[in-house]
Order: sequence, then structure tokens, then C-alpha cells
Amino acid sequence: MKVVIVGGGIGGLAAYHALHTYLPSNVSIKVYELYQTPNTATSGIGGGIGIVPNGLRALNAISPASVLYLWAHGNVCPYFVVRNQNGTTLGRLGGLHDRILLPRASVHESLLLGMANGVTEWGRKVVEVKETADAAQVVFEDGTVETCDLIIGADGVKSICRQALFGKDAYQAQYDGLTGVGGFAPFSSLTPALQNGIKADQAAMTFSRNGFFGYALSLPLSTPVSEQQVMFWSTYATDTPPSRDLPSEEIRAILMEKHDSWKSPFAGAFRQIIDAAYRPTITDSRFTKWLVLPRYEISPLPYWSSLHGTVLGPAKGAARIILVGDAAHAAAPDSGQGASMAFEDAQMLGLLLRHYLPDSDPLPKVAKAYEDMRIPRVGRILRIGRRQAEGKREISWFKAAVRDLVLWIMCHLPLRVMLWLNPTHLYDVEKEVAKYLAAVAR
Repeated sequence: MKVVIVGGGIGGLAAYHALHTYLPSNVSIKVYELYQTPNTATSGIGGGIGIVPNGLRALNAISPASVLYLWAHGNVCPYFVVRNQNGTTLGRLGGLHDRILLPRASVHESLLLGMANGVTEWGRKVVEVKETADAAQVVFEDGTVETCDLIIGADGVKSICRQALFGKDAYQAQYDGLTGVGGFAPFSSLTPALQNGIKADQAAMTFSRNGFFGYALSLPLSTPVSEQQVMFWSTYATDTPPSRDLPSEEIRAILMEKHDSWKSPFAGAFRQIIDAAYRPTITDSRFTKWLVLPRYEISPLPYWSSLHGTVLGPAKGAARIILVGDAAHAAAPDSGQGASMAFEDAQMLGLLLRHYLPDSDPLPKVAKAYEDMRIPRVGRILRIGRRQAEGKREISWFKAAVRDLVLWIMCHLPLRVMLWLNPTHLYDVEKEVAKYLAAVAR
């Protein structure tokens, strides 16, 4: 079998590791990525990210070296401190399972570990993918065509692979009315009082009536003060999505207007972090760029594979195109599950391919099982994220008071109750696949 992965970001590299882990060595795997080199891909990713327990579990199954890299390069954080804009601490969310907070670039670096030489071809732009009667084809900008048995579409929000299933104009990304701004602030630029406060918090989320501001250490607690970084992210409502290339002065002005009047237990916390990010003293490109992200979502897809046909093909296909990650379920980041969902997608796809590959016609069975399990799971996560996003829009004082009460209750519920209400972090891909296969076999 020959497999082509379109996209060498987090989802695509995770898919490679899953296939490399679970499939026999005679399966050919190739990854094509638009970025010219691994370094340009990593430096272009920007922003901070969190990997939660279910994502770590999935990634550890397909690439233990990647997880070790994350533990060594990120802030291992068991909880978030939750506050409102008046500086009132509502409590701590989490506490049972550790998550890792770190630069998104570091996650990409971790996934590059263990990649066989020549597997990834950089600087290759895919302009079309299609399924024929007995194969799948990837068409590149230079006119060359790659034929294979299976295409895994890991090409993000503007996925060419998704267009093959639904057409260019269907399931376009839509602005959701919220914009995020993220960046990194040199820890040494902050006052000693704020440094001590951030060390005590490790990670904090502040909610107001018209936005949100979060911050966290982005490197291990043992990192020297001179090297430590604080990653932050602001979310606010705006009718028109701003340009991602806004001048730094404009970004700073927007953030100051939104957050400078907010209170914190640590004097001038928001102003200090914003100013420190505005005047970085480091040269590492991962930490020196503001990240402006108007937030786009794609309506839930009815299916994630060409089992159901393609735009140019028959009504029912051979499932030679399968989507993973943002290509299948791009959503706003409020659930904190974006990368972790991609890791789960990859692990599940690898396990199903391993199970069904000996069959005479395995791909339709793989696609059906994959969609049966992943679409409901991801749908629940996306609904949670949308509910959480509502708390970051402009709301009345009454709604803000209700939100604060709900957050206070959530922070003070026993952990076993929280896990019963939201068992998302307990999800184990291997167990779910085994359960599904056992049920199908009965």
C-alpha cells in the first residue's frame, strides 16, 4: 500500500507517526508540505498551545519521543487559576491530570523527531486531489501527479482534500465574530512581584464582560528567569476580522484598550505583559512575532472521507481520501482540544488501518469505523468549545455574574464530579477502537 499525507503540520506529522507505528514496513508513506523547509514551517507556526491528557495519551502511543520532548520543553500545568476582570479569584480549574503548555512551534519540533529521511518533501504545493476507480491522485502546482492507494488530508482549514469531497465553495471557513491575539513576553521584563505571581499561578484565565485574557509560563519551571517566556492570548469580539498583518503599534493599542483597566492581584499585570511582548529582548523567531488570529470555523462535515463519493466522482467512492485534524473539524480554540483531537484522529486511523489492512477491500471499512467513532466524539468537543466561546463575547452584567457563579461552582466541585460531567480527558483511543471492533464482530 502507498499512502500520501497532504500537509506536514501537526495533524500530518501525527498521521505519519501513527502509520509508521501500526502498519508493516512495506507500506510506503510520503508527506508533502507547502513550507519550504522544516525551519520555516516551525517558525511560521507561532503562538502558544496546550496539550491535554487525552492528546498526550494518543501521542504517546504513536510517538513516545515526541511526548518526552514536550515534557522537557513545556510548562507542565495541572490547573488554571480563574479570575474575573475585577481581580477576584474564582478558583482553580483542573488538578487531576497534567497538561503541557508551550509554544506551538515546539509541538511541531517534537513531531519532526523520528521522521525517516526523505519521507517529507518540503515546498510542494498541492492544487488538487482526486479519486479514480482504482487509485487516488495528488496533483502539484508544477503539474506533476502522484498516484497512491490512500490520501490522508491533513491540510488544515483551507483544505484542498476537503474540496475534493464537497467542492470549492462548500464548507468554507466562516468568521465567528471573535478575534484572538497571542504572543510571548520575556519573563525577565516583568516586575518581581508579577514574576512571583505568575510562578504561583503557572496559568491564569481572566474573564470580563467584553473579552478574555489568559497567560501561562511557556517553558519548564526550571528554566532560568533570563530565558523564561510568558505566553498570552487575548480574545475579544469585533464585527470585522482584522488583518493578520496589523502593525505592532495597532495591536498594542487594541490590547491596552481592552485590558489595561482590568484588575489583577498583581499590579499592572496586563499592561506589563502586553508591553513586554511589544518590546521583546530576544531574537528567537518563535517568540518575537505577535499572532493575530481572526477565528474561523467550518460547519460540521457530514462525513470525513470519499466513502460517500467526491465532487467529480461517483455517488459512492472507495474511501481513498480521508481527512484528519483541521481539514475535518476546524474550530475555534476554546475547548483547548485542537491538537489533541488531531492526535486522536491519527492514532485511530492507524489502528483501524492495521486491523482492516489484511482484508481484500479495507478502506471502506476503515472509513466507516473512523467516521462512526470520530464524528460524534469531535462533535461533542466542538459544542463544548462553542459554549465556552460565548463567555468571551460582550455580555450584560447579569450574564457576567451568572458566568462567574458557574465558574466558581466548577472550580469547587470535587474532581470526580467534574470528570463525570465532562470525561473528555479520560478518552482512550485504543480502548474505544477495541470496543467498536468487538461490537461490529458480534
